Amino acid sequence: MNSQWPLPELWQEWLGKPPPPTTARHLDKWLKPKLWTGVGWSAPWLWGQVRTKGSLVYRVLLHKTSKTSQCSCSSASQPCVHVLALLHGWQSQALVAEAAPTPPDWIPERILPLPDKPSPPPAGKTAPLVPPARVLEMEAGYTFLKAWLLDQSRMGWKAILETSPDALEETAARLVDHRLPGPARLIRELSSPPPWGSSADHIRRTISRLYLATQGFIQRAQLTEEEWMHLMVFTGITIRKDTLKKSLPVVDRWQVLHLKEEEAEADLRSRRTWLYGLNTGRFALLLDFAWKKAPLPPPFAVGGGWNGACFFYPGSGQHRVILGEGQHAALQNVSLPAHANWKAAKTELALKQSQAPLQAEHPIMIRGLRIRRVGSVPALIDWDGRSYPVILSDAQYRDLLVRENQEGLHLFGLFLDGFFHPMTIVDGEQLAALP
Repeated sequence: MNSQWPLPELWQEWLGKPPPPTTARHLDKWLKPKLWTGVGWSAPWLWGQVRTKGSLVYRVLLHKTSKTSQCSCSSASQPCVHVLALLHGWQSQALVAEAAPTPPDWIPERILPLPDKPSPPPAGKTAPLVPPARVLEMEAGYTFLKAWLLDQSRMGWKAILETSPDALEETAARLVDHRLPGPARLIRELSSPPPWGSSADHIRRTISRLYLATQGFIQRAQLTEEEWMHLMVFTGITIRKDTLKKSLPVVDRWQVLHLKEEEAEADLRSRRTWLYGLNTGRFALLLDFAWKKAPLPPPFAVGGGWNGACFFYPGSGQHRVILGEGQHAALQNVSLPAHANWKAAKTELALKQSQAPLQAEHPIMIRGLRIRRVGSVPALIDWDGRSYPVILSDAQYRDLLVRENQEGLHLFGLFLDGFFHPMTIVDGEQLAALP
C-alpha cells in the first residue's frame, strides 16, 4: 500500500483532505472487484455496493462537488475504508463503473449536509431539558446498542428470529439501566409477533430506527436543537408537565377526531385522543394514563372540540401534547380538509418522515376512496386507481363498505410503517369512529 498511499490529489479532489493513514490499513481487503456490485457514476456522484463475508451489503456513496461521502457500515466517521476502496478502485480502474444518467433510487440526497444548515451546538452541549449527567449515561447505552446491532448484523439477525424472549429481555434491561427506555421497548417488541405485516418487515423497521437513533446520538454535534430533542423524546426522556407548560402554547379550535382506550402495560391503562387544529392545520395526540383501578380523566367526544391551548412536546415533527387553559366545546360542524388521492398523501408522508424519521405513525386525512378486496386482501383505492395497504378488521371493512357513497370515503387515519390504518369516517360535517 505504500506505493498507493496517500494519493493526495485524488483525496483532495473528492474528499477535500487526505484521510488518516490508519484508515487504509485494511484497504487491500476491499479492493477486490468480486466484492463490488452496482458500481456507477453520474457526475458529481460515485456509488457502489460492497459485500462482506456474510450476507451484509454496504451501500457506498461519494459526492464530488460537496466533497462528502456516506456508507451504510457502522463506522462512526467518514470517509470509511469502503469509501476509500471505492474511490481508489474506480480511479485505478480495478473497479468498472458504468455511466448512468441518474443515480439509483437508493441514494437519498438528504444524506449530504446542506451548506446553509445552521451550526449545531457542540457535542458537549445539550438542550436544557436534558442534564449533562443524563447524556453521559445515554452515551454508554448507545455505545452498547451500537455493538449489539453490529453483532446481530454479523449473524444475519438469526438470533432475533430463533432466540428466546429472555435474551432480548436481558438486552432491553441493559438499555433501561443506561436510561434508554425508548430503544428498550423496541427491543422487547421484537419477541412478539407484529400486529400487522411480516416478522421480517417488523424486524427491519425496528433495526432501522435503532440504527438511525444510534448514529444520530454518536454524531449529535451535527444535529439541530429540534433534531436533538426529537432524538431525546424517542430515547424516552421524561418531561414534567410544569416544565412543558413554560414553552409557547399553540392556541386553536381543536376538533376531536378519534379516541381509544387500551391497556398499555400490566395494570396500566391508557387513552389516545387525536385532535386537529382548525386554524393551524396541526394534528395533536393527547395521551392519558391511569394505574390499576384509578379513573382516567373525563373523555372527549368524537366530533366535539377543545377551544384553548395545547403544549407540544419538543422535537421536530412531534404530535404529543398536554392541554393548557381552555374549555370543552360542542360539535364543531366544520368541513375538514383532506388529500384528494394517495399520490398527494404520500408526498406529505415523505415530508413528515424527513422531519421525524424516528416516528412510527403519521396522521393524515384523505378522501375519495373506495373499499375493495384485491383477492382476499382489503384495499383502499382512490379515483386514479392507486391503492395502499391497509390495516382493517372484518367489522371495520363492513362499516366502510356500508358508509361508502358516490363521492367516496373521507377518512382520518395513520400511516404505520408501510400501512394505512383508517380510524374515523368523515361524513360531511359528522365524524364516526370505526369500531
